[in-house]
Amino acid sequence: MLPLSLPASVTCLLGRFRGCFTTPTFTTFCGLACGFWAQPGLHTVTGILCGARLEQVWHHARAHRFFSQARWSADQLGLCLLELILAVLAGTDAPVRLVCDDTLMRRAGRKIFGAQWHHDPLAPGRHRIAWANNWVVLGVLVDLPFCARPVCLPILARLWRPGHTPGRLDLAVELVKLVCGHLGPRRVDLVCDGAYAGKQLRELPRQVTVTLRLRADARLHRLPPPRRPATRGRPRTKGDRLPELTTIAGMVTTPLALHQVTRYGHGGIAAIAGFACLWPAVFGTRPCRWCWYAHLTRPTGSTWRWSPPTLPPPRPSSSSATPPGGKSRSASARCARTPGSARPATGSAARWSAPCRSGWSATAWRSSGTPSTATTPPTWPPAARWRPGTSPKPPPRWPTCSPSSAGSSSPRSIARVRSLS
Repeated sequence: MLPLSLPASVTCLLGRFRGCFTTPTFTTFCGLACGFWAQPGLHTVTGILCGARLEQVWHHARAHRFFSQARWSADQLGLCLLELILAVLAGTDAPVRLVCDDTLMRRAGRKIFGAQWHHDPLAPGRHRIAWANNWVVLGVLVDLPFCARPVCLPILARLWRPGHTPGRLDLAVELVKLVCGHLGPRRVDLVCDGAYAGKQLRELPRQVTVTLRLRADARLHRLPPPRRPATRGRPRTKGDRLPELTTIAGMVTTPLALHQVTRYGHGGIAAIAGFACLWPAVFGTRPCRWCWYAHLTRPTGSTWRWSPPTLPPPRPSSSSATPPGGKSRSASARCARTPGSARPATGSAARWSAPCRSGWSATAWRSSGTPSTATTPPTWPPAARWRPGTSPKPPPRWPTCSPSSAGSSSPRSIARVRSLS
């Protein structure tokens, strides 16, 4: 199959990648690309040849040599694909939204290159160990007119081999730096999982903002205070340490605001709180914005309706009752997604609560400073005002348990934090 025999639309699309290959290799690339699109079964090398109807025209070694010996770069091909996506599906001045995560490709055979035993969290039942290749994938998030939610299009990838290559976070940082070097000063918004929270994120360029889930044992600090005149010594790089996350969520004076949000295609009301702080263990002296959200839902089997700041009917108080909202995530994820209560402060005397699911995340902003919305409360942490039924002492730090014994990563005092009279 030659490029001249393809439809004009396909030829124009594949022509954008001509600069990544030599002339003979580009002909092979066009045939393999069309076979990949037309193959409904397994996308193996020979399966792609059958999909393109080239199994009687080309020898299968020609397709194998394309991946093993031909001179072309997967990074250059991915950057050309990024340019095409941004030119067609994104605005010229809009920030580039990147998503990074790792995925497993199950393999069979002892001689498969880079295949090792990995933990597969998506496997059903007890079969959570898989013989597979672990790929760290970087994709760009775009909005398609025929989809109700954004779509992630992968552009770059790295194979992670424990003991032979750097860690997954190092590979992710390498891919993001490659994209930033190609885009220039254009703003990049990176979203990744809580497992990618590490000090390697400090190596990212200043044009990158990082949004990730905050760990349950994160130590947050206030922004460094202004230096007083005639003060000796080095300037402070961080302020005083903030309380634990569960302690901040249990404070009455934590500023919360109601917002209409859409999560996974479903609308609803969420209570959101946020303030500027520092996460020295991950971002160093780079300012972050801590955000805590609570998705407000109505208890199962109840008939009452509430609207802020209307006070809902009292609930039966029980110290041993399990708070609604289901089980929390395991401690291996190290994510603070624990059941809690939302207390949006709509007024000085407005006090109300509702069952909810809550969680928190952190966003690292550029060196130019935090955005205009990232304002710190005048007095933070707030005064020692606690919700009824809670102890004035901050909850003790709980040890991190193994994934096999992790029944719940939330502290046992969270039931007291949620109880309101």
